[in-house]
Amino acid sequence: MYKYEHGGDIYTERTTKDGKPFVDFSANINPLGLPNGIKEAVKHALKGCVNYPDPFCRELAQATGEYLQVPQEYLFFGNGAAKCMETINHPHAHLVEGIEPLAKNMAPLAEKRFVEGKFEDVAYFVPFYLKDFVAKMPKKLI
Repeated sequence: MYKYEHGGDIYTERTTKDGKPFVDFSANINPLGLPNGIKEAVKHALKGCVNYPDPFCRELAQATGEYLQVPQEYLFFGNGAAKCMETINHPHAHLVEGIEPLAKNMAPLAEKRFVEGKFEDVAYFVPFYLKDFVAKMPKKLI
């Protein structure tokens, strides 16, 4: 049988040799469980997880511009930003590397909106996709 030695396995031994509940200190596990405040924040944040991240990174651009003390218009974010910098040769154009609008980065934004009490009614919310959706018949019917 495979011998697991990493830690975090609370399933093999549920009690200690003297019958007490097994508490694993080898991993970052809270023996008290998830705090109620975190449970509520996650519950409310899930409502915001249906929307795609802001492709223009508006809040990020504002905060980064304030931090770097440069206008937001001088900042580029996203997958194509590095390629843009090969073409844009302007002294005020700054590339902020390593920042991409990924879904995994939505949790802090969702938490911020929760704290601010900003919630969307997902039944009636219309996301902004940068262009209007137009349904057309395909040119070639397969």
